[in-house]
Amino acid sequence: MKFNLENKRAKNRCETILEDALYLFLKKGYANTSLNDIVEKSGGSLATIYKYFENKEGLFKAIVLKAISKFKDDLEKNISVSSNLNLEEFLFKFSELYLTLILSPKSIALHRLILNEGFNMENHNIGKLFADECSKFLNEYLIDFLKSCKKTENLNIEDISKFANIYLFAIKEPFFYSSLINSKEVKLTQTDKKAHIDKTIKMLLYGFLG
Repeated sequence: MKFNLENKRAKNRCETILEDALYLFLKKGYANTSLNDIVEKSGGSLATIYKYFENKEGLFKAIVLKAISKFKDDLEKNISVSSNLNLEEFLFKFSELYLTLILSPKSIALHRLILNEGFNMENHNIGKLFADECSKFLNEYLIDFLKSCKKTENLNIEDISKFANIYLFAIKEPFFYSSLINSKEVKLTQTDKKAHIDKTIKMLLYGFLG
């Protein structure tokens, strides 16, 4: 993907293409959306898409990376791997942001799109791309902090990667799955969210650490 933006105008043009492409992917499906559809809605050109994204798959990857980048920015504004937070404080802050993101209407719609397209072998690459990019960032972010805790807090977890995956699953469920299969948005109060996060942190830490 060639995403070198030489000026503000080019950046704005690409942002418009990304937003309109995401809208069409969610509305019509990835397979049923053509580059010409995106050009028609965005007012751009095929030449611009080829220049900055190469093809439709590259365009989709840019959408995923943009979403991950925004989440990363939100995380780094609130917490840092190098911060002085202890393990429970870090996990709580991380989980608050993660739940807000993963349960947002746009996130649910995007995950539904991935699930629908994933059953089509012609488009299986976008499902793998989405899973790989999301897992890489989320797991590495958690793992980096957990590794630092292992040195400073005597964290006794043999398989940190496995713990990170289990933790992410436990935090988002059962709300995420319910949102995927139902049309009704799951809305958690701040009190419910805090109770769920606290319970999950204690359950997993005491379960893993004895």
